[in-house]
Amino acid sequence: MDDGNPPYKVVNDEKKQWKKYEQPDGIPMVFALKASNKETRNSDMINHFMKIFNKIDVGLLVQPHEGIKHIEKKRRKKFSDDESEEQVIAEIPYIHTTNMCEEIMNLRYKQRGNDTMVERVSRRIQKDKYSALLYGLYWIHLEERKLKVRGKKKFNINNAQSCVTSISL
Repeated sequence: MDDGNPPYKVVNDEKKQWKKYEQPDGIPMVFALKASNKETRNSDMINHFMKIFNKIDVGLLVQPHEGIKHIEKKRRKKFSDDESEEQVIAEIPYIHTTNMCEEIMNLRYKQRGNDTMVERVSRRIQKDKYSALLYGLYWIHLEERKLKVRGKKKFNINNAQSCVTSISL
């Protein structure tokens, strides 16, 4: 089925388990994570996520009304009534961030032995944005670890930029 997107390939398929699904013109862009895999255990991803947020290594956008103030300050003029559509479009990333924060606040973290799990308090609130951020941050962590093993001192965020920007919040 043609959904308007090009075909993609898995970039971390050392065991060639996804090879049968690949298209010859596929773009190597998908990073496969398995909760049961030794390198990508769900518990490790959750613990890494909590560590990142505890250390405040991730900055989030402000509330939508604060974001609009920043944008108007940068533009050096307020949005007029004629520009209401532009204002709504400018607010979208801030609204997505607010929604993601609501998703995170709806999660209950549970520790069972060495395993950490999350469960939703309210089933009405999804956790898609949280999951996208969880996987994206863990992918960056794995890339940083790989580069340290190779002897490189610093992780170049530009190498990861194409993948990080494709994480849909």
